[in-house]
Amino acid sequence: MPLLNYDSSEAGSELKRRNSFSSNKLERASREMLDMRIAQETQQNISAVKKYQTGRAHTPVLYGHIVQLRHVGTGKWLQGDNYTADRERDCLRLTLSEGNEHCHFRLMPRFRIRREGR
Repeated sequence: MPLLNYDSSEAGSELKRRNSFSSNKLERASREMLDMRIAQETQQNISAVKKYQTGRAHTPVLYGHIVQLRHVGTGKWLQGDNYTADRERDCLRLTLSEGNEHCHFRLMPRFRIRREGR
């Protein structure tokens, strides 16, 4: 599946991490607008997932494309961590998550035989 949109969700989580968040009217209005954008973004992501699940949308996957991989059993997304894997120390650890901006992968050939887009 192509990369979903997580821009507003990331902005909302960054805002929650801040210690100083005053409650004046302007910031409250911007927070409400951000919450509305997060809800709209979530609905767009859900509708995109449903299209791909039903088979109504499909795109060919080529080298260089950014994709997301979804676990069918749990419905969670595959995410690469910055830690090494438990068994293969040359590889990064993969986990399942609810979905965020870190759940995407760029497909690249192992050997430089092919170029991107082929």
